Amino acid sequence: MTEFAAGMQTEATQLQERLQALRLPEPMAEEVPALALALDADAVGSLGVLKELRSATESGYLNAADVLRVLTELDAR
Repeated sequence: MTEFAAGMQTEATQLQERLQALRLPEPMAEEVPALALALDADAVGSLGVLKELRSATESGYLNAADVLRVLTELDAR
């Protein structure tokens, strides 16, 4: 899952870079970059949650049901 989130972040960053070179018609000129930025932010947030989740499971703080709940919430995002 961490690899997926990292890949999503890489793709979102590359998308933002490619969008800078495009001339998009209105209203896409504002909406598309904002969506790419939101995707990037979600990827960063997911990576943070996954790192915390890994630490919490390794320390025994979370059980399998808690892990499944957190992963389901991430997937829903």
